[in-house]
Amino acid sequence: TEPAEKVVVAEKDGMTLVYIPAGKFLLGSAESDPNALDDEKPQLQVYLDPYWIDRTEVSVGQFTDFVNATGYVTDAEKGCCEGDYAKVGSTVFVPEPVFVSKANWKLPEGPGGAEASALRPVVDVSWNDAQAYCEWAGRRLPTEAEWDKAARGTDGLIYPWGNEFKGDA
Repeated sequence: TEPAEKVVVAEKDGMTLVYIPAGKFLLGSAESDPNALDDEKPQLQVYLDPYWIDRTEVSVGQFTDFVNATGYVTDAEKGCCEGDYAKVGSTVFVPEPVFVSKANWKLPEGPGGAEASALRPVVDVSWNDAQAYCEWAGRRLPTEAEWDKAARGTDGLIYPWGNEFKGDA
């Protein structure tokens, strides 16, 4: 049975969650989409059970609450993985991607840059960091199919607002 409320607020972090009903949708991109990448094809009809998903990205303020409550240290702050990511820092997109030493979620442009604003979406977090946040908040990361269905809506649009890219949207 579907819940009476289609939107709820999570107690732990104040995130607004949206209910996505069960059903079929088109996953991926059509062969006719000139901007589609090879790994987005072929487009498939997929069925998903109902689920809840965050309405917006996690904010810097919410991530700060998580770090303060748990003492968590992000991959960018401690260095992880291989290559550039083994070092402390993160990739910054200004205007082209470049690794910036000591860039992290608090200093997304690196030392000397502006501090992250509490109301903005948190950036410079890895999959590991996002997973840790979700566990703390009592949720989980959505699957690719869940993300695609929630973003496209029931109309199967390429973007949440329609089928044409808008750089200002």
